Amino acid sequence: MKLKKRLSLSYLEMILGAILCVVILCVGMIFLFEKVVLPRISESEIFDSDAFEVQEMMRELTGEDFENPSLTEQFADTVSAYGFDIKTLKNGEIVFSNLRFSEDEALESLERLNYLNGTVPMIYQIAGATMVQQNLSEGGNDYLILAVSFTDISIFGLGRNSVVGIFVVGLIMMVALIAVAILISCLFFSKIIHRKISAPVNALCSAAERIKHGDYGKNIKYEGIEEFENVCETFNDMQRTILEKTEQQQEYEKRRSEVIAGISHDLKTPLTSIKGYVKGLKDGIANTPEKQAHYLNVIEEKSDNMSYLIERLFIFSKLETAEMPLNREEVCISDYLDEYIYSVSEDLRADGIELDYSNACGDERIWVSLDQIQMNRVIGNIIENSKKYNPAEGLKIAVRLYARRYRAVIYIKDNGVGVSSEQLPKLFDSFYRGDESRTQGKKIGSGLGLAISKRIVELHGGTISASSNGGLAIEITLPIERREPK
Repeated sequence: MKLKKRLSLSYLEMILGAILCVVILCVGMIFLFEKVVLPRISESEIFDSDAFEVQEMMRELTGEDFENPSLTEQFADTVSAYGFDIKTLKNGEIVFSNLRFSEDEALESLERLNYLNGTVPMIYQIAGATMVQQNLSEGGNDYLILAVSFTDISIFGLGRNSVVGIFVVGLIMMVALIAVAILISCLFFSKIIHRKISAPVNALCSAAERIKHGDYGKNIKYEGIEEFENVCETFNDMQRTILEKTEQQQEYEKRRSEVIAGISHDLKTPLTSIKGYVKGLKDGIANTPEKQAHYLNVIEEKSDNMSYLIERLFIFSKLETAEMPLNREEVCISDYLDEYIYSVSEDLRADGIELDYSNACGDERIWVSLDQIQMNRVIGNIIENSKKYNPAEGLKIAVRLYARRYRAVIYIKDNGVGVSSEQLPKLFDSFYRGDESRTQGKKIGSGLGLAISKRIVELHGGTISASSNGGLAIEITLPIERREPK
């Protein structure tokens, strides 16, 4: 799943979780208030207990108490002990009042609600005041007495024992619990998101630390957010690439060491020989013209060997560093190989070597992209190896040309001693000379010929391989560009 979608879903989960918590808390508070709290609240618990005392005293009042100011004042003094002030009206006219301004406001609220009627004493809580009223009709007059108390006012403007006050307190508690629930929900889902994101990030950090210490063998295994899956897979690809490059560099360094060792060995031998013969000439050991001529011939031969080796090294170095571009052109492989075999056949016959060439392409002309000079070097190296590592007497070299699907095949085989199965994989390595028993009595080669041949064939997009069965066989394949009948 993509990170953007994952985050969107996580935020949605947080919001839905908070809403669910609010709904559960609201339902719980309503259920608690209706089913548990409200049935237990009696009328005496809803209002101040002093209001009921005042209510009982107001029931005992008569019209005379309203008419006599001293009795009214005496009653006012009595209820003031309970925290109430009074107001009396006769036929709608105020007879007595010791109400404060705020108590008058509460009274006006009652009048607007049309509560001030009836003959039964009633108790109200409104505008933060507890009010007791008594209506009386006597002697053709309508009397009304109100007792108002502000002694029990809460910071919310409600009586602390009122039903509304209880509900408001409960509502505040519910809001507080909802806020806590939302906070917990956000923290919970944030932790989940953090865990989902931190897992791949920690895996990447650990992998980077491993790579820093040269450990490339362990891939990151992660399944989850799509973007992080792609990042981890890309990281694994990078790790594999670094590993391949590192192995290639190690192989290159190894081959480089082998080349240096091979150069040192192959140059040391002729140089030592040359120095020895030069010293013999200087010291007068070669005291006859015949000996001097022999010493000079040996020096010349050793110098030629060194020149040959240096030339091979130069070619090999250029091929390894891709500094030798191929001058490829599209040629007919039959025409090319026919011409090459014709050019070398006389020299081979002169050396007593039988050359057997056959072209199985028939009437079809097969075209390949070829650098003819470099391919001459490849085939020449293979034939030279057959001459060098096999006795000349009775040596036969067979060359075959044919097509195999989308490739042209040049197959070269001799009837010599061949090589062992252990030596075959090393045959194209630099400075590999094979079994020394094959070179007894012969000049040892540079060990670069087949390595150069392999590199040239690979630069042509082809392959080269060896097999040994009744002699050594080399197979070269080159990609076919096009075919056409003759």
